[in-house]
Formats: sequence, C-alpha cells, structure tokens
Amino acid sequence: MTYPPTSPEPSPYGSPGENTWASTPPSPPPGYDGYQYDQPYGVPHAGPGYPGVRGAADPDDLTLPLYSATALVSLRRLVRGSFRFKGRASQSEFWWGYLWWLLAYLVVIGVFIVVVVAAAVSATDNDAAGIGVAVVYLVLGSLSYVLLVPLFALGWRRLQDANLHGALVLLSLAASIWLIVIGFLPTSPEGQRFDQTSPGPPAPFPGQPPGQPRPY
Repeated sequence: MTYPPTSPEPSPYGSPGENTWASTPPSPPPGYDGYQYDQPYGVPHAGPGYPGVRGAADPDDLTLPLYSATALVSLRRLVRGSFRFKGRASQSEFWWGYLWWLLAYLVVIGVFIVVVVAAAVSATDNDAAGIGVAVVYLVLGSLSYVLLVPLFALGWRRLQDANLHGALVLLSLAASIWLIVIGFLPTSPEGQRFDQTSPGPPAPFPGQPPGQPRPY
C-alpha cells in the first residue's frame, strides 16, 4: 500500500445505480445539424414539418406535403399535381404555387389583350376582325378555365393539410378572398388522415429513449 493513498479514477460509465442519462445527454446522430428538429416548418428533404406531422422526404413525392418548399420545386409539384385532389399541401407549396398560377393567368390575359388590339388596328374588314376576336376570346377563355383546375387542386390539398375537407375550396367561387384565407390556415396533425399512406409514428428527437413520448 502506498502513502498517501490515491483516489480511484472515476468510471466513464458512472457509479452503479447512477442515472447518467439525466446528467449526460447522448450525442446527436451523425449528420444532425440541429435545424430540422428546431424549426417549425422543417426543411426540404427532411421528415416532419411540424411536431407529430409527416412531411415528404423527396420533393417528387406527392403523397406527402413538402414543408419549406422552394419556388422551383413548388412549380414542379404544382404542374405534376394539377389534377391531384388526394393528399395534402404545405403553406409554402400553396403560396409559391398560387404565385406561379397567378403569373400564368396574367400571361393569358396579356396575350388576349395584345391579340385584340392587334386585330382591331390591322383589320380592314370589321366583320372578319370581329370573328377573329371571338375565336381568340373562346380559346383563351377556355384556357383560363382550365387553369383553374390546378389552383383548385392545390387549394383542396391545402385545406386537407389543415384538417378540413378539400371541397371547401369551392367557396372561392363565391368569394375569391377564400383562397387567401386557405393559405394562412395552420397545419394540423389530424390532417394526416387525408394521406394516401397509413400514418406512421413521428420521427423521434435525437437521443430520445425508445418508447418515450416526444416532448412537444
């Protein structure tokens, strides 16, 4: 025995019976940057946007909403989902999609105005000019109605993300301001009942013990 006696080195695992979980939280998994769990809307290509809500991990996955979608990604999803009334759409998808739709609608209106003015200026026969304008009005008018389908489909899915039936988008036919209201509706976890896939458990937080509830 040596004098003075030396104290034993502390064990990295703690003493028997000691709860090391409370004092030393586990390290986060590889690749975790602290963002996708801390932000309220999540990030593209990452799991749930809101706590307890599943989001698309792939921008081309139309079965789930894509939270924090970018402008170009939203355009692609708007075009691919033009006639899709199933599933949900996030707020970012809706607002970017609505802006893209509004731009396309303004282009149609602009083309109509240009054609009408050009026909009126260059026409020598009033009857022929009138027939030409009528044809252009019929074609562009039909196109403007066709453009309503992608917008209604997007609003339909946005309503279901807020746990409301998508058919309520038809209220915008009576009051167009309803489309603006739809964009501000918050995401609801209960809206996952409209998903095509069966709802699964939300992704756990980094280091969360198995079987314990998420700290909302």
